[in-house]
Order: sequence, then structure tokens, then C-alpha cells
Amino acid sequence: MSAFWYTVAGIVFGGIISTAISYYFARRASKELRKEAGDLRRETREVRHYVKVLMGFLEEAGWIAVRYDDQGRPTNVTILRGGAASAPRSGSMGGGELKMSPPEEEPDDGS
Repeated sequence: MSAFWYTVAGIVFGGIISTAISYYFARRASKELRKEAGDLRRETREVRHYVKVLMGFLEEAGWIAVRYDDQGRPTNVTILRGGAASAPRSGSMGGGELKMSPPEEEPDDGS
């Protein structure tokens, strides 16, 4: 066999090996990526649940007022009483308006 055919055989064999190795690692990376995406989706659902619960608690306590759209997503949050960090902001859920009302005075019990 001539040197030419050895060269062609070496190139073909190398291509086959390279393709097999690339396929193996691409499948492995794809599986890891799908698992990570699934984990992130699950964590996002958990965080959304906790945020909704926290917003409900704060709204019931009278600390915030929340306006919702037709699908039940919060579109506007107004801080009714809170810390000094209350400033107008808007988020990814829509235009938001954060306001700070004057703090309520504690009743004087005469002590």
C-alpha cells in the first residue's frame, strides 16, 4: 500500500474517532444542561411561591398595597409604611410605584 492510502486511512480513522469523542461529550453536556435547567425551573417556582406568600402577608399586615392584572400577576406595589429605602421603582413585572406614608404614631398610654 502506498503512503497516499495510509494518509487517507489515517485521516478517515482520525475523523471517525474525533466524531465519536465529540458525540460522547456533547451528549453528556446536553444531559447536564437539561438537568440544570430543570433544577432552575423548580427553584424559580419555589421562589415565586415564597414571594407571593410574603406579598400576601405584607398586604394583610397593611405594609404594602398590591395591584394585580387580569391573570393575577402583581403589576404595582405601593409601600404604605416601611424603611427609608422606599423610593419610586419599576420592575420586570410592570411599572411599579413605591411610596412611603408617614409612620403611624404609637398611642400614648400615659406612662
